[in-house]
Amino acid sequence: MLCVALVGLAVSGCGPGRADRVAVSGQVLIDGQPLTFGSIRFLPKGPGRVAFATLDKQGHFDFGNEGVQLGMNRVEVIVAEQVNEADYKWHAPQKYMSAETSGLTQEITGPVNDLVIRLEWGTEKPHTVRGSAVGDDPKNLKRTR
Repeated sequence: MLCVALVGLAVSGCGPGRADRVAVSGQVLIDGQPLTFGSIRFLPKGPGRVAFATLDKQGHFDFGNEGVQLGMNRVEVIVAEQVNEADYKWHAPQKYMSAETSGLTQEITGPVNDLVIRLEWGTEKPHTVRGSAVGDDPKNLKRTR
């Protein structure tokens, strides 16, 4: 009985749910150009663990060995860079910072190494604000540039 249990653990991977996670990498673009600063999070719509990756200067990300949960995921792109003690530069619209407002979802059906996440400025443009990057009502933030 013990042998069967050990064989079962060896076949199923390193822990609960690991078999439901796969390697995912790709690139984030804004208006067709690489997003040069930020990070990305995939939040499973059902049970599962959030996946996090940092963007490089070409907008590439790689979730590494931890992978991303199979199935439908909501997507957040963290786009605010603290440039000094009081100011934050927005590299994309604030709506992308939250899965509730980003409008981004991605279904993961297997490993993928060329996923492209497309963001748009719309009527906004890159800007710097004085105040907290998250948690503040955008109406209370003061544009500095």
